[in-house]
Amino acid sequence: MAVGRRPRLVAAATTLPLVIYNVPGRTGVNIAPETVAELAQIPNITGIKEASGSLDQASAILATCKIDLGMFLQQQDTVTWIGGLSGAWAPLPSAPR
Repeated sequence: MAVGRRPRLVAAATTLPLVIYNVPGRTGVNIAPETVAELAQIPNITGIKEASGSLDQASAILATCKIDLGMFLQQQDTVTWIGGLSGAWAPLPSAPR
């Protein structure tokens, strides 16, 4: 299944906000910034957890996305909230109510 196909199918099946999780160290597949930019056009895809370990990739994602996409940047054992391009995106609570 193509990298961008599954998120599109999941997004079409729900109205819940979704976060893309790019963790090539565990999946063996890196989601390219251009693919993230395409997926970011889907209204309920609201963010990405970028765990490639590459600041260049994180910068490319933010530069490529033309909309406000929230980003968590994971490196080693730390996760940093980068925020959206305009800072308007807010993360969901960590536990459901």
